[in-house]
Amino acid sequence: MAIDRDGTHTELPFPPAREVGVDTVRIGMARHHIPILAEVDVTVARAAIAKRRAETGEGLSFTGWVIKCLAQAAGEHKRVHALRLGRHRIVEFDD
Repeated sequence: MAIDRDGTHTELPFPPAREVGVDTVRIGMARHHIPILAEVDVTVARAAIAKRRAETGEGLSFTGWVIKCLAQAAGEHKRVHALRLGRHRIVEFDD
């Protein structure tokens, strides 16, 4: 049985409006960066993790939960993990 290594994908034109973002990142790579702290309310997330532990006895890590949320968001929005193909195309994968 042959394996489809290419998978299903869609090639789309690279939006000209995103060039501004690419240029900003390129310029930012050469500058000094200042680390910052961000404060986020995670009360609801911690309560959900504690509730699951109480119901099932299964412990979940907060980091694992954050990664799961990021992966779920990327799965729902294909453009987040699309690859650039040359200067004028992007490739969105369906898997």
